[in-house]
Amino acid sequence: MMSVYWKKRYGQHLLHDRNILSKIAGSLDLNKDDSVIEIGCGSGALTEYLISGAGRVTAVEVDDQFFDIIEEKFGKNREFRLIKDDILKTDLKQLILPGRKSIIAGNLPYNITSQIIFYLLDHLQNISRMVFLVQKEIAERITAPVRNKNRSILSVICQYHFEPKILFPVSRNCFYPAPNVDSAVIFLSVKQESNNEFAKRFRSVVKSSFGKRRKTLRNNLKSAGIEPDNIQSEFNMSRRPEELSVLDFEELTSLLDVNHKKPVD
Repeated sequence: MMSVYWKKRYGQHLLHDRNILSKIAGSLDLNKDDSVIEIGCGSGALTEYLISGAGRVTAVEVDDQFFDIIEEKFGKNREFRLIKDDILKTDLKQLILPGRKSIIAGNLPYNITSQIIFYLLDHLQNISRMVFLVQKEIAERITAPVRNKNRSILSVICQYHFEPKILFPVSRNCFYPAPNVDSAVIFLSVKQESNNEFAKRFRSVVKSSFGKRRKTLRNNLKSAGIEPDNIQSEFNMSRRPEELSVLDFEELTSLLDVNHKKPVD
């Protein structure tokens, strides 16, 4: 393994299992018409597979040492572009080819996985699908069904915007340095864009509803400054947030709209 200085703040764990790398790239079903944005390319193990399958690859890497390694490996490839930046501070619109939807891929840092996914919600009109290697617990949270202990804000919002699917688990032994947890590859196919007012209100209602997991929907909304008792319907406000489906939250958002009660962020 190369000599690099591991920076804890970046949550760096490099995947070195070529079979897993090949499976991740294969799950994207790439062709030469595709444009891919890779988040955090590290030493370029996955980048190599993406370049061989797609027509255009843009990699965003924040770490100087890996940036130099990638530049040396792939910098001469005319269809490859390397950006030194934090993905959460990157203007994604500048990386997407005009008139085309991009595919997003990456081995996401465990400590900011949710932040990255929420950041990408603002760009779904320019994204077709995403494949990420994430902590197994996060993958299970994203796909958690109704009444599951893992169901959360992330579950509902992801299931509203995507068709999420866990593709396969990845052992901690496939990384260097090995993390203390196992991982999984998750596929997110975009089904609902987020650049409309209803989607924004939906996300706000969901966030307000999950204020305290042990509280009822009614109490959480009241704590967020929303008065749910004004809703004239048979909608059951005594449920806990994890008991509601995506359709339930859509109905709740519509009911709050009708009553002119706009939730707070």
